[in-house]
Amino acid sequence: MRTTISRIPAIALLIAALTTSLATGAPLAGMGAAGGAPGGGLPAGRAADAAGGDVTKWELTAGVTHSDNIALSAIDPISDSILQTGLQLQVADKRPRLDTEISADISYWDFANHTFKSQVVGGADAGLTLAIVPSRFTWSAHDNFGQLAVDPTTVLTPGNTQNVNLFSTGPSIALPLGSDVNTLVLQGLYSKADYGTTLQDNQQHLGSVSLQHKLSERTTVSLNASDTHTVYDDSLVGSSFDVREGSIGFDAVGVRTSLTSAVGYTELRFLGESHDGLLARLGMTRFIGSRSKLSLEIGTEYTDSATQFAEGQQFRGVQTVPGTPGLQGSVSDAVVSIDPFKSDYAIGAWDLLGTRSTLSFGFTLRSETHEQQTQFDRRLGTATVTFTRRISPLFVLSASSFYTRERFSGVNADLDTWSVGAGLDWTLSRTLAVQARFNRQDGSGTGARNYTEDRAYIGISYSDGRRIR
Repeated sequence: MRTTISRIPAIALLIAALTTSLATGAPLAGMGAAGGAPGGGLPAGRAADAAGGDVTKWELTAGVTHSDNIALSAIDPISDSILQTGLQLQVADKRPRLDTEISADISYWDFANHTFKSQVVGGADAGLTLAIVPSRFTWSAHDNFGQLAVDPTTVLTPGNTQNVNLFSTGPSIALPLGSDVNTLVLQGLYSKADYGTTLQDNQQHLGSVSLQHKLSERTTVSLNASDTHTVYDDSLVGSSFDVREGSIGFDAVGVRTSLTSAVGYTELRFLGESHDGLLARLGMTRFIGSRSKLSLEIGTEYTDSATQFAEGQQFRGVQTVPGTPGLQGSVSDAVVSIDPFKSDYAIGAWDLLGTRSTLSFGFTLRSETHEQQTQFDRRLGTATVTFTRRISPLFVLSASSFYTRERFSGVNADLDTWSVGAGLDWTLSRTLAVQARFNRQDGSGTGARNYTEDRAYIGISYSDGRRIR
């Protein structure tokens, strides 16, 4: 069994992007403790929008978490303490030929009583886009790093998680057809997915073509076609498959509303059989007033584990809260499998940013049907609420609640988890703060799922003066 995962692409992107931003003296700007995604996170590609321009922010943390039931056991709970250090980083730097976007929240955990092995937790969403010929020929590289459950049908402990890394790179060519009103866009993309424990490492090759017509400066209609081929590094682990898509798209960018949509036909070729069906995707962002934002994604499609992980991370963000366990802490809700699956989903967030208070609501609904590993057929629902309030120039109170309901019909497994938490941040100086968190988690369902856990965190943070959290 493997216990490590290659992080070279992610580290290279982080170093290159940070070096570029700092060496060229990127303008510094920022916002308060609220983010643009459930839980306060900012995915790459949204940091600049939230900050109102280019931004580079960082924060270092160190602390200790104590749990009275670290293994989430129904009987004979084991207590342990986690010594942890972390780095939070946001970079959004747009230049004439190079765009850099990074959102990272990564920590190192060491268990004092050695209940579990030391591990890296958290996530990173990093992207570079090089304009070789501006507006005509670009080359991009993107990396998503995070954690998934090894066995999603059992309790989610630190021993039941693994690292996952998805690296993608490729060119995009835009060819004007007579004028800028009509454009032919060609794209190629190579992706490599690596898993830390399980053996689903795979490579993916995507080719797409899009004929785009501008209805106005802010609206575009398009005809799109793509073909994605996925092959596993070990053919004995999983069989290769192809997903083909054809769709009509409509994109619009208004003063307050952005809309991306596509509807069409999709075909899956797997194990010598062909399956087809409806393809539909809708993404919307709506600013309600100057301090409220609504985000929504709805769709039905054939997909795979790594792609679902990356898309979820880009929507929700990567930021975690010290001391919080489970899915709302750092672990993605995507399921690791060796087969493609049909996914029906709806993901939403509503964020309100006040002068002294922030409030965020988020939800996820998924229904998944697997082609081979039917034990992972599931229905998933999650709901999150987070609140922060600056009660004085030195103190910020926070509260959060999380609920998930998961049903695996293939193995008749029912999993329910809820948690509530509260926190206090005490600002000692412009760069130094003390953080305290308390979280209670309760789990129930089939098997040995029934448990409770109380978890407390105390730590310090050192930042550049514009704290990310």
